[in-house]
Amino acid sequence: MPQFPFLTEVQHEGRRQQLELHDLESSDFHKVLTSSFSQELLGCHVPKDPSPLATPGSQENWMGDVARRVDLLLEPVSKGDREEVINDLVILGTVALHAFLQSTVTGPPLDWSSAEVILPQELRGSNQKLQATRKQLISSLTVDGEVTYQLTPRVELFYLASTILNHRSVVRDDSHTRWARLRVNFWHQRILSETAAGLQRKIFDDVDYLKGVILSQDSPYEDEAKVQFLLERAAIHTYHGFDAKARADLDMAAKTTGF
Repeated sequence: MPQFPFLTEVQHEGRRQQLELHDLESSDFHKVLTSSFSQELLGCHVPKDPSPLATPGSQENWMGDVARRVDLLLEPVSKGDREEVINDLVILGTVALHAFLQSTVTGPPLDWSSAEVILPQELRGSNQKLQATRKQLISSLTVDGEVTYQLTPRVELFYLASTILNHRSVVRDDSHTRWARLRVNFWHQRILSETAAGLQRKIFDDVDYLKGVILSQDSPYEDEAKVQFLLERAAIHTYHGFDAKARADLDMAAKTTGF
């Protein structure tokens, strides 16, 4: 079963994006996160002109600078180039999310430091600075007054994923970006102290949109991708207490696979 069906169209893009997708599928997250594109976006490497990222941001406002750099990347480009940059960003956000999940949920532990890869030196130069940065990142992930688990490890990975995959210039009315956003927002819900109503609405808005695309009669997705969506929707329904809907999702997934 494909793990990233919402990235299917990227397979038909340029060779660099095909390689990035291969790295994602093979869990070589470090390679994608240390690419020049990623490091420039993160402010860990300041490129030379004429790159729109050539002007360094304030280290004290690194969180806002990441979102600002996304805008800088997308503002001056043509429509075709814009699509390519959005694909790059969705891959990067998905890499950050799944690196976070591997390090905190599924294992095995990452054999590299996410702080050293993602954060500029000024924010991680000492253990005290790193802890202060992570505390600030955790605080920024509060939704509707519901706080993120204070001991969330490697939170910089999740923050990066959430910032990119929820960015107004990245998310469009397509299953490509909406499915990616759904994944990161559902995990955001799960690391909060309690369910956040605003985040729940956003999650189910994406669920409803994706249902209309993925499960439609003229769906562009293969059965395996449909099953993947149904399993993810079942998990979302279960988490929010809609057990009957979750069972219906599992039944539909079973019928789709023939089991």
